[in-house]
Formats: sequence, C-alpha cells, structure tokens
Amino acid sequence: MSIPEVTFLQLAVMKIIGSRTASGAKIRRELDALETRSRSRASFYQLMSRIEQANLARGWYVDSVIDGFTCKERHYELTGHGKRSIGAARDMAAASPAALEKTEASLLLYLETCAVDLSGRVHMDRMNAEDMAIIDRWLASGFVTFGRIRMAHHNKQGTHWVRLSEEAAVTAAFERRARARRGWTNRRYETTTEEVQAPAGELS
Repeated sequence: MSIPEVTFLQLAVMKIIGSRTASGAKIRRELDALETRSRSRASFYQLMSRIEQANLARGWYVDSVIDGFTCKERHYELTGHGKRSIGAARDMAAASPAALEKTEASLLLYLETCAVDLSGRVHMDRMNAEDMAIIDRWLASGFVTFGRIRMAHHNKQGTHWVRLSEEAAVTAAFERRARARRGWTNRRYETTTEEVQAPAGELS
C-alpha cells in the first residue's frame, strides 16, 4: 500500500474538520492543543492555504457577529480527495499499526516530555547508542533539532536540548493518544460506574 502524500500536520487538520464543517478558529484552537507551541494566525492560515491548494479541503467566508460587530470568518470542509486521503491513511494505519518502530515511538515520547516539561532539556543517561542513531536520522531529515547545552548551564535535568518539528509534535500526540486508548482497553480494573460482571461472591 502506498503512503498517502499527506503530512501528519495536514492529517491532524483534516481529522479536526471531520465529516462536517469547522471554523478556522476551532481548527486553530484544537491544533494548538496538539502542538508544543502556539501557532501564529499568519502561520495557521498559510497552512490552511496549502491544504486548500492540495485540494484536501475547501474554505469559504461566513458572516459572524462578535460583540455587535459583523466580521467574516473562514469555514472549511473536506473535499472528496481529502476524505479519500484520510481514509487511505486509516487503512495504512490498520495495515501497519505504528508509523514508528516501538523503539522510535518510545524515544519520541521521551523527547516530547523533555520538550514540554523540561524546557527541552534531555538527560543523556537515559539515552543509548540506538537512541542516538535514531536522533541522527531525525536530525538529517529535520524531524527534530538536538544539541548540547553550554557547560555553565548543565544541571541534573540534562546536558542536551531538543526541539520537535511540527510533524514530530503531531506524531507524538497521535502516538500518545493511541497508547492511552490501548491502556484503557487493556486496563484490569472497573470504574464505579461500570457493572461488575463477576457473579456475587466471586472475586475477579
């Protein structure tokens, strides 16, 4: 199966739009929640323009009244090509459950945690030779940027730094959501709102 020529970021936007229509404000808000930094208005609409040029979605203006003032707000819906592309991506995911190898996925989620919670600091004691080989590949492709912190600023949290590209950030978000779904499906407990399936007196 050939890989659809759609980036992870474009897929994220198309999933936000879904089967209905979505305003630019809604898409930008939900996309910001996925990425590690807030996207500027100009950058966002450049992204949406590229998506329209690729015939993945179409947009139009709707008159909206905000605080008594009438303004034009851009709305979007998927085109037939966009729906087929996102369907092909789902098929590809079903045929190959992870876009990343297990080691790559674990490394990416660790780097995402560093980027989000530690201002990009990376503790090299948690890295091995295989991890560094993966980072070298990602550096060459622009998937991440990575380097050493000045010695005067070394601390117990890390001696190196990392930044995720937009594609890496979205990929990490998708992987984290997938892991959360798997964890919930495979959990070994029941919530207080679920009925106990075991017969009375039998311990599960």
